[in-house]
Amino acid sequence: MRIEVKDLCHVYSPGLPYETVALDGISFCCEPGEFVGLIGRTGSGKSTLLQHINGLLKPSSGTVLADGVDINEKSEEARALRRRIGLVFQYPEYQLFEESVIKDVCFGPKNQGLSEEDCKARAEKALRLVGLDPDEKGQASPFTLSGGEKRRAAIAGVLAMEPEVLILDEPTAGLDPKGRRDILMMIENVRKTQNITILLVSHSMDDVAALAERVLVIEKGRVLMNASTEEVFARGGELRAIGLSRPSASRLLDMLADRGLTVDRSIISKEEAEEEIMRVFKKWP
Repeated sequence: MRIEVKDLCHVYSPGLPYETVALDGISFCCEPGEFVGLIGRTGSGKSTLLQHINGLLKPSSGTVLADGVDINEKSEEARALRRRIGLVFQYPEYQLFEESVIKDVCFGPKNQGLSEEDCKARAEKALRLVGLDPDEKGQASPFTLSGGEKRRAAIAGVLAMEPEVLILDEPTAGLDPKGRRDILMMIENVRKTQNITILLVSHSMDDVAALAERVLVIEKGRVLMNASTEEVFARGGELRAIGLSRPSASRLLDMLADRGLTVDRSIISKEEAEEEIMRVFKKWP
């Protein structure tokens, strides 16, 4: 599914003393199967933008198009398109409520009108996709799972509805290092096996650098940058000026370069940074 945002504006409390412009003329596209990172400071408008793409908020002006159709139209086609856009909120495990994991993951497909058999098949497929064995975890209470497992089960509930666009809002927030690694591996697995568009919002530059092909930088409700991941993170000075940073691998290479070592500052991945550091130090006597 192709998502196109055109001149999107959103004003909270219009005409009142606390009127706030959250989005101010946002325009960009997400092509089918593309993985886009969305970064920006707290209050920059990221969450408001996500809710527009999912159809939870209506624009003050501008449009959000899914495959060329305005998702805010009052038509069956627009409603069907909105159902194909999955949004995983921050801390989605807080929304787990059923007595078993499999029933929780079945909730979305059930509301789509699928049969019990089809719901179960979709739920089992989604659980395997996020790295949870339905035979082992399916009948367990969601509240007996670890933090990372709860997060994956909640994401499985969205994947079971087979969205064509998956929006992830801070998917690793609050997790320990193991849980964070598990979620990142799960997202990478979804990326490789499912032909869907993914929009990832994160404060972790490492997560964005590891997964996204392209990055949007939002500042004060506007698109400040829209380029490949490498191009965006090469603009370290501009990012620092708005309170953002480069990935940790890039910052380490910057420190080495500042101390006189000849290293490639354009590297953003930890694996490539490790190889670069090994290359440089092997030259030392």
